[in-house]
Amino acid sequence: MKKTLYLLLILCVTTLLGCQHEDVYNPKEKILSIMDYQYSSKTPYISFIYDQEKISKAVFYDQSKFQFEYNEDDQVTIIYGFTGNQSYGHVNMTYIDKKLSKVEYFDNSNRLFQMDTFLRYHGDIYAYKTFMTGLIKNAKENFLNESQLYKTYMNQQNMAVAQKVIEMTKGDLIYLSYTNVKYTKDNITELETVYQNGFTTLSKFTYDDQKNPLYGLPFALVDYLKFPSSPLTSYCKNNFKSSTYAEYYETPVTGTTTTYDLVYQKNDYLSQIYTNTMLDTYLRWQFNYVE
Repeated sequence: MKKTLYLLLILCVTTLLGCQHEDVYNPKEKILSIMDYQYSSKTPYISFIYDQEKISKAVFYDQSKFQFEYNEDDQVTIIYGFTGNQSYGHVNMTYIDKKLSKVEYFDNSNRLFQMDTFLRYHGDIYAYKTFMTGLIKNAKENFLNESQLYKTYMNQQNMAVAQKVIEMTKGDLIYLSYTNVKYTKDNITELETVYQNGFTTLSKFTYDDQKNPLYGLPFALVDYLKFPSSPLTSYCKNNFKSSTYAEYYETPVTGTTTTYDLVYQKNDYLSQIYTNTMLDTYLRWQFNYVE
């Protein structure tokens, strides 16, 4: 009898864990806009438009915008990108058991140019692989710098290194890098990206114990926001207090650490983020919420 009850308990817990939604943004306080004072002190870096509790559009400071499509589990499956009324591509997101498994990036000719595939253990992302198209081999030298598509949709890659890997590799879709992901409780504390040619970037993060207002936003959107813990900020339940970044080929280096002062409003949601450097402390981001 005890054994039967134990098995039933395990089954119930497994079922509950398996039914957890992911990439579903539904906090008590909805984000109206985010200011990034490196861009403007008057115009929001990004503003959100809602339709029946879900984000339907994200409009950026340069008037480019994303439009979202959802599946029956309220998870974003497609993000369309526009500059004005002109489409410049879209992103497809694929889920297995309600967990993100693949992100594919397409240009406005419907050509796949990048793909990320996610590896999981007990639901958590422990690594992901990045593949990139070889079509830029024959493109102009300034293609990566001038293309609105690559500026907007590029996973946070070191593009100089990415181009070297692509130039020395044959194939249409080239394996570019492997990113190891480490957690402490409910937060990602380390991202180690190793490129095919051995170039490595290492990012480490520390967190507070307050609610992250970005938690649950889709991977492909948060990646564009370029927060210090991007591209996986939306998979962390708390807010970053510091970030350390290093890059090297073989021998690890100490890296550079930046710390942040976090200001909260009465409902315990993040309001402002101040960046601390060796020379100064300045307001970098401000979060505004739907009243």
